[in-house]
Amino acid sequence: MIFYHYNSFLQKEALEESTHNILLKRFQYYLLIGGLPEAINNYLADRNMVRVRQTHRDIHNLYRIDASQYDEEHKLSPLEKVINIIFIFLFGIFCLVSNFKYGLND
Repeated sequence: MIFYHYNSFLQKEALEESTHNILLKRFQYYLLIGGLPEAINNYLADRNMVRVRQTHRDIHNLYRIDASQYDEEHKLSPLEKVINIIFIFLFGIFCLVSNFKYGLND
């Protein structure tokens, strides 16, 4: 099955609409949940996106704490800005994709 779709891709053939919809839905799940194992496990446990977002925030805070311990002179603001920008970007994607949430409840 995968090789069939891969060959279709190489030959620039369109997927069947049902296959396209399944893959698009899986991609939306990925954008909402991400690839962090803890977030995936929390989602699989109870399908609760609020819990997944809390996991994302907790991990963000752990990154900030971890990064700050290497900054003896408390001049880490550029790194903190980068970390914050990444998480703001991810939160923006979450908000954008969550507008399609009604199609993800299947």
